[in-house]
Amino acid sequence: MNTNYAPIKIYDIDLQDQFVKISLLDGYQVLRILVRQHGIPLGILQLPVIGGQVSAEAIEQAIQRDLAWPLQRQRLAAWLAVDENPPVWPSLTAAVCTRNRPDDVARCVTALLALDYPGKLEILVVDNAPSDDRTMDLVRAAFPQVRYVRESRPGLDWARNRAILEAHGEILAYTDDDVVVDRFWARELARTFALNPGVMAITGLVEPLELETPAQQAFEQYGGFGRGMIQRWYGINRVAGERAAAEHTATGKYGTGANMAYRRSLFDRIGGFDPALDVGTISNGGGDLEMFYRVIKAGFPLVYEPRAIVWHRHRTDEAHFLTQITNNGVGFYAYLERCAAHFPDERLPIVRQGIWWYWYIYRYLLSFVRPVNTTRPVIRAELRGGIMGLGRYRKARRTAQRLARPGDLHDTLLAPAQTRSDLKPHAVAVRMIDLAERLGPISDVDAYPTTRVLVQFHGRLLGTLVIANLYQPISAIRLRDALLDQLGARLSPLLASPRWGEESRLLASPRWGEESRLLASSQREEESRLLASSQREEESRLLASSQREEESRLLASSQREEESRLLASSQREEESRLLASSQREEESRLLASSQREEESRLLASSQREEESRLLASSQREEESRLLASSQREEESRLLASSQREEESRLLVSSQREEESRLPLSSGGGLGWAATNPLHHPKMSRSSSSAMATRTIWRVASPRCTIIHALPRSSFCPIRPASPRSRPPPRCA
Repeated sequence: MNTNYAPIKIYDIDLQDQFVKISLLDGYQVLRILVRQHGIPLGILQLPVIGGQVSAEAIEQAIQRDLAWPLQRQRLAAWLAVDENPPVWPSLTAAVCTRNRPDDVARCVTALLALDYPGKLEILVVDNAPSDDRTMDLVRAAFPQVRYVRESRPGLDWARNRAILEAHGEILAYTDDDVVVDRFWARELARTFALNPGVMAITGLVEPLELETPAQQAFEQYGGFGRGMIQRWYGINRVAGERAAAEHTATGKYGTGANMAYRRSLFDRIGGFDPALDVGTISNGGGDLEMFYRVIKAGFPLVYEPRAIVWHRHRTDEAHFLTQITNNGVGFYAYLERCAAHFPDERLPIVRQGIWWYWYIYRYLLSFVRPVNTTRPVIRAELRGGIMGLGRYRKARRTAQRLARPGDLHDTLLAPAQTRSDLKPHAVAVRMIDLAERLGPISDVDAYPTTRVLVQFHGRLLGTLVIANLYQPISAIRLRDALLDQLGARLSPLLASPRWGEESRLLASPRWGEESRLLASSQREEESRLLASSQREEESRLLASSQREEESRLLASSQREEESRLLASSQREEESRLLASSQREEESRLLASSQREEESRLLASSQREEESRLLASSQREEESRLLASSQREEESRLLASSQREEESRLLVSSQREEESRLPLSSGGGLGWAATNPLHHPKMSRSSSSAMATRTIWRVASPRCTIIHALPRSSFCPIRPASPRSRPPPRCA
């Protein structure tokens, strides 16, 4: 959080009041001003505080410099002179849902009691599962004209549903206990409802009540609750099959629960708030977002009306601010999970939205490269909330089902809008208006989703308006706003025309207090005089001769062009959709194919690696086996050799012992004995086995020993001879 900060002073001025110097700003460096004209917001100015004050000249120069187009827009709106007051003001109930914050309730209810509303107004305080009676005692003692109701089940949506059951007004407007409503808040909400019978939900402008702490300034820098100064309409062409999730899942851009209003009859058709969502449950939010989405999904228009202003007191300390940001992430994913569960036909784009929301990871990484509109702790807080929110809705839903009672509101969409049989979902209505006449509503286009308006001034074509009326009549205020938004630059030169000469002089003055009265009087008198003299006759003659033909021709031509354009546009959109679909399918197919190929490659690689491993293992085992076998054979061979040598040694030893035991003749006469033929020096290994059956005779003499090997069959004893009878053999 930024420690080098200075508090910002909040101020509100109206151009019909006299500009004065704003002082007593010691300690402030910036003055934030909401600029209005006749209660209509034009824009926000931020001016530096010099010497503890901001001069009136500095304010006026900033308005002329920074709000030039909003001022011009208001001049053109005054020229078009639309009656903005409905014939009957509907009854309205303002509901404040609170829990354990009596001081905030006192400030909020005080502002509600100061509302300027011409119709019947009811103020209802719903105390949600309080831990004490402080709020009840406060309301009953200090605000006896306010109704107090206690809802014992914890959860903001339980309190909102209780307000639906308790309210008596045709319009039910919700606000929070940390809000101060503007004096004209109820009037502007009711005006939009009364002039547009098909509108079922409205949100309004939320401005900061104070920016005194770093946390409050960080919240406003992060985006705050403000959604601009221009009225906007949101909806879908449900009859033509348009889906809501593709463009309207991020319903936070439409407003917030601190400033929203509904026709009470709407809840009979689309159900009440889902008690498994928002503050007081583990989902921690998302109840207002889900109701916005359900309104649009049902086919009803939702309007953002910046004239309905409230002032919100943001969290003052960093800990509560970061907790709020984390809960925003938790609530958003609980809301997505709820929509995916209840609207299976919208599940795929809802999942896409959930994946896209993790772009906060990109923002977090980007913050290391260049500045973003917030700080890294705030990004981490909301990202952490998004991760925590996965699966929260299912648990909260089970808790809500346990707390349900007979008579509770359902939360299911039962009766969508546009059920008539004469609707033309793919057609475009074409109408013509002339700015020389007083603007009025276009009421005969409620069978069309879109209306094209040809705009003329004294028979001269100025341009074309395209209004997405979504099977609703077009009120004069909406027609005027469409003229200012789409053709404002073309209307500006008309300020200097003779038709508007007196008005141009009046509107060029720097103050607008007397403007409305002078315009209303001089313009009506001038129009009546001109129409009484020649304009009516000329217009009648022109209309009788050429204007009708021209209108018919232009109408037919414009219809054909519009139909051709729409047909071409729809064809292009359909081709684009089909192309995108085929591309997505092809990408999915290629992705699946590449995944299969990659899996096959990885499988083959793993198989080859496994085969190589097994082969190496088997080779090692075979080598080990062969080595062990060769070792065993070598050991056996060595053992056999050693055994044979031992046997030979023992045999020779025994023979020697036998020879030493046998008597020899005196004088070295001949003697004999059988011995092992293997020890004969003249006998090879190959002949040893053949001689195994022979008898070896040893002839001993005093000088040498003669060994004769004879076959066993030719054995005959040799008697020792006398040394005298025969000479001793000569030894070599």
